[in-house]
Amino acid sequence: MPGLDLTSVSRVTNHIGTLIARSTYMTTEMLLRVFPDLLFVYKERTLIATGRDGWIDGESQGLQGFYHRDTRLLSRYRLLVNGKPPRLDAFSAVDPYSTLGYYVCPPTPDAADKRDALGLSEKEIDRQVVISVARFAGEGLCEETEITNHGLTAATLNLAWELKADFAGLLEARSDKRQQSAPVSDHWHAKPVKQAELRFDYKHPQLDRGVVLRFEAEGVTFRYVASTVMCLVELGPQQSQRISVVATPVFDGEPYEPAVTAPSFGMNHNGALKQQRQTGGGVCTLHTHNSTVQLAWDRAVADLWALRLGQGDTPAEKWVPAAGLPLYDNLFGRDALTIAGQSLMWSPRLAEGALRLLARHLGTKDNDFYDEQPGRVPQQVRRGPLAELGITPWRHDYGDYAAPCAYLVLLGGYHLVTGDKERTREFLEPARRVLGWLQERADLDGDGFLEYKTRASNGQKHQGWKDSNDAVRYADGREVEPPIAACEIQGYWYAAQLLMAEVFLHMGEPSRAFGLLRDALALKRCFNEAFWMPEEDFIAFALDAEKQQVTSIVSNAAHCLATGIVEHRYALALVRRLLQPDMFSGWGIRTLSSKHPAYNPLRYHLGSVWPVENATAAFGMKRYGFTRECNRVARAMFEASTLFEHHRLPEVFGGHQRDARHPHPGIYPDACAPQGWSASAIFWLVQSMLGIFTYAPLNLLIVDPTLPAWLPELRLLDMQVGRGKVSIHFKRDRTGRTDYRIVERSGPVRVVRQSPPDDLSASPLTRIKELAGSLFH
Repeated sequence: MPGLDLTSVSRVTNHIGTLIARSTYMTTEMLLRVFPDLLFVYKERTLIATGRDGWIDGESQGLQGFYHRDTRLLSRYRLLVNGKPPRLDAFSAVDPYSTLGYYVCPPTPDAADKRDALGLSEKEIDRQVVISVARFAGEGLCEETEITNHGLTAATLNLAWELKADFAGLLEARSDKRQQSAPVSDHWHAKPVKQAELRFDYKHPQLDRGVVLRFEAEGVTFRYVASTVMCLVELGPQQSQRISVVATPVFDGEPYEPAVTAPSFGMNHNGALKQQRQTGGGVCTLHTHNSTVQLAWDRAVADLWALRLGQGDTPAEKWVPAAGLPLYDNLFGRDALTIAGQSLMWSPRLAEGALRLLARHLGTKDNDFYDEQPGRVPQQVRRGPLAELGITPWRHDYGDYAAPCAYLVLLGGYHLVTGDKERTREFLEPARRVLGWLQERADLDGDGFLEYKTRASNGQKHQGWKDSNDAVRYADGREVEPPIAACEIQGYWYAAQLLMAEVFLHMGEPSRAFGLLRDALALKRCFNEAFWMPEEDFIAFALDAEKQQVTSIVSNAAHCLATGIVEHRYALALVRRLLQPDMFSGWGIRTLSSKHPAYNPLRYHLGSVWPVENATAAFGMKRYGFTRECNRVARAMFEASTLFEHHRLPEVFGGHQRDARHPHPGIYPDACAPQGWSASAIFWLVQSMLGIFTYAPLNLLIVDPTLPAWLPELRLLDMQVGRGKVSIHFKRDRTGRTDYRIVERSGPVRVVRQSPPDDLSASPLTRIKELAGSLFH
């Protein structure tokens, strides 16, 4: 309440918040992992995928390997001691970039025979030598191994690193099916003592790839025989030996020096924030006594920072994250744009970077192999072997209808958060090109709707939100063949036109602005006439090639809510239907109704649950004033985060119903974790619950907070609004009303309470009262 002394009751508030969190959040001993047999560390363009023992055996274990730029440089990397693998004691990731493993072994090959003579037990002799292996990713691989003899007798250890380089693409490694190959040469150079270097080169006529491994240790001589680097280490009691191994990628004759030159652990949430600020990126921070929400937020921050691709010429471009790991360690258009859009409250720096980086990759010509047309935004940009050789179209694939609309939506959102007229003006030229493609070529039959159909022989069949080959089904289970007008694409196009109208109006082009506004309103009218299904009280999945409704009940309708294209008279029925048991599993909204004949809870788009889509649904519900329903979806997502390792929401998880027989939902077998837009979904969920909308051209931050009982208070610090920043404390009182207090403000920022733009219950009188109440803050 206004005027409430929050300081005097903070201790009581903390206690109440803790009790509520404990009573309403599920306590579980479960801990789910995607790719349960693998462990990943990653930074920028480097991915290290090992087995649970910490070593790489990609020839028999698929995805295992040391990768750089989508290419597996090492398919085998294993340490043997006296001819055997050392026994694993413990191995784990320390942070997104590093792992630490402990191993033990006997002091000599014949230690077992000497056990009785030494008077030692089997356990003592087998664990006399302790080996710690600290490994770090960052434009390469850096490893520090320390071997310590903790026994009373000397240790003689023959170390051998088994190595192999195969230069497979990541997708080749995943499928275990090579589509390109060439001989691999090895070159060994060793000094008499301390240092040695091994280089593998790929002898493909079109691919210049290699990897250099440097071994270094004081007083040690290294040898190389048959793909194995060896050395002898002799240690007296309580003596140690350190050995470093650095693997450096070589692409097009240019070695990439590993970014980790002085490896150290501890890149936690605070470390990530510190690095972000050092690189010129202001970020919003969240503080709450609800540990589940706090941990999910902190994990999202750390993951987005670690997923950075580090590409481009400006600091902002280097912030742009990969889509996800291990499979999508590349620039994906709609992923980058979605991540940036969901993160605008956290930091507009990602949006600036995504807009800049993708502008460099806009289509410039007609090229059917890549589905390229002038002004199209790429679906993905890969630099792996298959893409470089033209075996796949993914070097710059343009088969996506969501990304072009998302580019314009993000530009509009960036403008509303920053109010930076000069920076926005820089993006107008690429935006005009994207807008031109949408207006002139995306509507295949001239009926006012956008229809997709690939022109590439090996192109993306479906180019909407659900882009898997079997995603679009009729109600009887049959697959729908393109051309298809997907409902969410029309919503994206509607939002893109509205937001670009705002941009053009602010940039002094009113005629262009009003033209877009007129077209958007016409699209909304036609959309609701063509897509609404009165017998289902729901939005049709799509219109097929014959302009007949695809009547399957799917999650895509939630995107239409988020964009505002749904007429008010249909919103209530739509929200209710999304939360029916066949759509809402208890862990989130499914992609497909469980009543559909094609439903499968563990299929990519046929019944699974996507965190990014649920954040979209929550935003859409809040937009139309359904605050309780918004909070219900948000709660499901935060509770789901407690099931997964590190409180990390994966790309997608199972659609099993939340009941006594299904205490967890399952995981889609090939889900990425971390996944960029699952991380940024956390920011959007918080933004939706607080009803935050920014209008920087007028220095306005609009809020309509409705915190649930399980999250009675939180603070958001350093939210950017134009040239200013504001920190706000949100708190729910005993009556269930959420109020707010401005903690700190810099610059010309005005915080105003207003119901969301399409709130069905907000009368003009309500809005006037809310505006008047804002004067007391």
